[in-house]
Amino acid sequence: MKTTTTTLIIALFFQSIITSQNNIVTINKNNLNTSYLTEGKKQYLVYRESKDGDVLDISIWERTIKFSKLNNKDAIVIEQHWKKPKAEKFRTVYSICQKENFYPIYHYAKVGTTKKDAFDFTSNHIKGSDSIIQNSKKDFYLKLKEPTLNWELDLETFQCLPLKKNTTFRINFYHPGSPNGPNYYNYEVIGEDTITIGSADKVDCWLLKIKYERDNHAIFWIDKNNREVLKMVEVWDGIKRYKIKLF
Repeated sequence: MKTTTTTLIIALFFQSIITSQNNIVTINKNNLNTSYLTEGKKQYLVYRESKDGDVLDISIWERTIKFSKLNNKDAIVIEQHWKKPKAEKFRTVYSICQKENFYPIYHYAKVGTTKKDAFDFTSNHIKGSDSIIQNSKKDFYLKLKEPTLNWELDLETFQCLPLKKNTTFRINFYHPGSPNGPNYYNYEVIGEDTITIGSADKVDCWLLKIKYERDNHAIFWIDKNNREVLKMVEVWDGIKRYKIKLF
């Protein structure tokens, strides 16, 4: 009897260790759920804050999702407008993804009134698009070992994740045109939180964290119901950056 009890205790101990460890989920075409994405416009207040609490810059990001067809296949179009004070440069971003798996097809970005970047994506390469006149990245070419996701659409990507406790997602992200190639980044569900939106509504959220280096990191508050990112707090060398969804 004593031996049986000891064996049971040891088994329960190791089971508790296993269940406390994070499940590692590599995100691919089979486990992104784009049905959480809905048509419409969202707005985010985005600003940076110094160590002393001074606001360094501020802007409004508009992100509009539309469903469309491309070559007779379902596609998702996401248009972004980053609005800043008149004297500063604004930014426009236009992206197309496959609706089935959210893999990128096309990406266009314009800063101010002149600089334009445009890219065409396939499963094995990214190249400068010939669809835009004066494309600053017209000679760009990057061979891919595997498909990558568009890091400029991180908020929408998070909305498609199979979020649950004790899970770390390995996501192959790439910022179009960056000299740093695609790479896997770990996003860990570190817990849960309830935040208040509007005057009284309380929303239960998942907390999703990415750690960059040293103490640099970002945490996203994601609505458990519709999976929208409601808030982000990022810390980089003591400077904080916020994204707050406007209602």
